[in-house]
Amino acid sequence: MRVALAFSGGLDTSFVLAKLSESHEVYTVTVDVGGYSSRELSKIEEKAYALGAKEHYTAEAKSRLWEMASKALAMNALYQGVYPLCCPIDRLIIAEETVKVAREVGAEAVAHGCTAAGNDIVRLTSAFKALAPDLKVLAPVAELSTTRAEEAEYLEKKGFPPPPVSRRFSTTRNLWGCTVYSPEMSSPSYKIPLEEWLEACCWVKPVEQAPSHPEEVEVEFERGAPVSLDGSALSGPELLESLNTKCGSHGFGLAEYTGDCIIGIKGRVGIEAPAAYALIAAHRALESIVLTRRELSFKARLEEEWTNLVFSGLYHEPLLKALEAAAQEMQRKVTGSATIQLYKGCCRVVALDSPYQLTALGYRYGEESMFTSQQVIGFTEVFTYQSTTAHLVQEHAHSR
Repeated sequence: MRVALAFSGGLDTSFVLAKLSESHEVYTVTVDVGGYSSRELSKIEEKAYALGAKEHYTAEAKSRLWEMASKALAMNALYQGVYPLCCPIDRLIIAEETVKVAREVGAEAVAHGCTAAGNDIVRLTSAFKALAPDLKVLAPVAELSTTRAEEAEYLEKKGFPPPPVSRRFSTTRNLWGCTVYSPEMSSPSYKIPLEEWLEACCWVKPVEQAPSHPEEVEVEFERGAPVSLDGSALSGPELLESLNTKCGSHGFGLAEYTGDCIIGIKGRVGIEAPAAYALIAAHRALESIVLTRRELSFKARLEEEWTNLVFSGLYHEPLLKALEAAAQEMQRKVTGSATIQLYKGCCRVVALDSPYQLTALGYRYGEESMFTSQQVIGFTEVFTYQSTTAHLVQEHAHSR
């Protein structure tokens, strides 16, 4: 049987490749969403052939990652208020590229190396079944319930000793962000060693090494999407790379997250996402001056629903497109600039400008308000009438 395997070159997918290639013709697929250097990609390809791959494919998908990141940004997507969906958005892309190769080589199945303990088995399986319902989905690690020690032992017996682990953390990275994990982190009382975390980081530097003066960066938005930094037009991937470096150099972009996994247990990861956090802050601030109170209130509900669906791997749920259509209608007005200031681990939005800002025609708070004092007094009487009356009626009823 021909199988297309989503292959990262890590322990789990190396085990799966070696195991499947004993009885199947395996085609490996590595998807570059901004998490690999060219040297790393070459090593992964070499490893794939050494472990028995019939043919190896490397898919360049940074632009597709940007498409998904743009949707997440339009939704100010922070799962449970913290996690910027680094992994969920690229798992769909990995599934898409793996299915493309499966079709090209005439495969009868697709495979992944996810365990039964995490979120990714749900995300990849969901995506595979929606994209290619006619293909079998193989999940050897989950199906065999192998431990990492057993996988390493198996590879060693086959003549493929796993590489020595040089760092405490396992990492998952793309241009939108990076997550780090170690078994000790499953305990909420465990303190993540900052120095070792920073060693595992790609962009964020120690605050002690950050510049001694603030740096301001102007982000220009068109219809909700960032298009330039400090007046220089950039492609989406270029903009993320540049902003990750700028923000990270000031020590900004780290967060710890403990929250709900798809299968109902609690999980904990460290997050490195300087560009994502900075852009969400800038985008949300720009929305605040161009959208009405009712639009902002309604959009907050859209955002939570969309974020939950994508986090859960329900990429093809019909509701998702309806939510995106509603949000895109509002994004038409999210055009303008947001200036962020970076300094010693902090990022704050310090200036905003938009042709659609609702303060442009005098709708502003203060002495220059377009409303007279008498109009405000009259409005206050009418606006508070029902609540005040209800309170007085209840007080009167209770006193009887």
